[in-house]
Amino acid sequence: MTSMLDRPVKAPTFQGVSLRRKIVNNTATALVTGSVLVALVPLLWVLYSVVTKGYAALTSSGWWTHSQAGTTAFAPGGGVYHAIVGTLLQGFACAAISIPIGIFVAIFLVEYGGGTWLGKVTTFMVDILTGVPSIVAALFIYALWVATLGFPRSGFAVSLAL
Repeated sequence: MTSMLDRPVKAPTFQGVSLRRKIVNNTATALVTGSVLVALVPLLWVLYSVVTKGYAALTSSGWWTHSQAGTTAFAPGGGVYHAIVGTLLQGFACAAISIPIGIFVAIFLVEYGGGTWLGKVTTFMVDILTGVPSIVAALFIYALWVATLGFPRSGFAVSLAL
């Protein structure tokens, strides 16, 4: 004799999608697709302008190797050499500051501060700082480091912000 628990479960029969749901789905799909296409028009326009008007400058060897030393703001020319070097230097300075701090905080949290008050505060602050946009961090460093403490604008301040 079989009981209710021994019988196989019958899956509910498939019911077709209603006409109203199909209409709403197709309307939403059309609206989203149209919005994407409208947003792509200015993007593609700007991309086309940059490529057609900037191709000659990007392919010239002076763009990548020309020094900005002695170039005024109104002088034609220039290049990307100093921007690349500056970006690399800022990245290395930021890494030199943040990697040791990150490793020490991780060691503290894993080895010593697991359930302590300081460990909980540190974890909370790390969670908060991961959600802060970089522009907010940069404004904070500028307000504290440059405006309040009076230090000059420098690459070190940028590295602190990063």
